[in-house]
Formats: sequence, structure tokens, C-alpha cells
Amino acid sequence: MPPFRFLRNERLKRRKLIDEAFTKGKSIAVYPIRLVYVKTALPEGAGPVQAGFSVPRRTFRSAVQRNRIKRQMREAYRLQKNLLTDKLADTTGQFAWMLLYTAKEPLPYATIEESMGKLIRRFLKT
Repeated sequence: MPPFRFLRNERLKRRKLIDEAFTKGKSIAVYPIRLVYVKTALPEGAGPVQAGFSVPRRTFRSAVQRNRIKRQMREAYRLQKNLLTDKLADTTGQFAWMLLYTAKEPLPYATIEESMGKLIRRFLKT
């Protein structure tokens, strides 16, 4: 399996896990992305991390803008998640991640990609 894929079982979709991340989870922020995560037991076949992405409707009224930003965040995550899987494969434990876009305006992809890398590295230090 190529390392740069973002498979269906790596996506956070369960409402229960998303709610748990926001109620019991911890947070790390690197502008323009905020990570809310919780250590949990994920379903069979899931990797060490399941990730979900969110862009606020209040800030970006247009669905086109929200979807574009989510696509950019997913792409930045997909290209850098191998850092996570390499480090977390050795440990026992799985995480549910919610990645939130916090900027008030759309930013270039390079900025999003850079902050995603910083966010992943900061998470691995904790």
C-alpha cells in the first residue's frame, strides 16, 4: 500500500468519537489550524490515527470556500501523515483527531501545509 493514501478507515466519521474529542480531548494550535485529539480505542482495521476536518460555516458562508479549505487541509495531512504512522506504529494506542481551520480568510496552500507539519511535529513531542 502506498504511504501517501488517505483511506476510508483513516477518516473520523463517528459522531460519538467526535463528541468525545471535543469534551475530553486536548488541544494544540498552530495558526491557522487547531488540533483537538483524544486517545481512544478505534475500530478494527483503523490505523493509529483517524482524522476529521472542519471549517466554520460562520466564517465562510460559501460552501465552495469551505470545501476548498477542507480539501487543502486533507491534502496537507495526507502528504505528512507518514511522520505520524512511523512514530505511532510502535506505541500502543490510537487517537481521534479533529482538525479545525481557525483563520478568518482563506490562506495559500503553502501556509496550510507548513502549519500542518508543525502541528504534527508538536503532537509527536507530547
